[in-house]
Amino acid sequence: GLGLSAQDNKVVKEEFYASGNLKSQFVEVNDNLVQATYFFESGEVYETGFFENEKLTGKWKTYNSDSELTAVGYFKSNKKTGIWSFYKDGKVFQEVSYSETQIAKK
Repeated sequence: GLGLSAQDNKVVKEEFYASGNLKSQFVEVNDNLVQATYFFESGEVYETGFFENEKLTGKWKTYNSDSELTAVGYFKSNKKTGIWSFYKDGKVFQEVSYSETQIAKK
């Protein structure tokens, strides 16, 4: 993956819950690429991924409120692509293949 840290890149936008806790943070990676991180109100990471020219792109990861990975998948121009893996108790329990917007269940 890409080794990115907020210290090296510019935070372009942040959103907060009414409680004042961070809801989302967007960090500029380069001119067209922004890393997005969404948070549960409790502070744990809910989802991470990238936007390229304001479209979902690259690897996205989703977590539950216990910080356990629940899904990993890829986007290209706002569309799901490739193999998406869904996790339960730390193990893959389902894989779904996305190609040309068709879902091929395994």
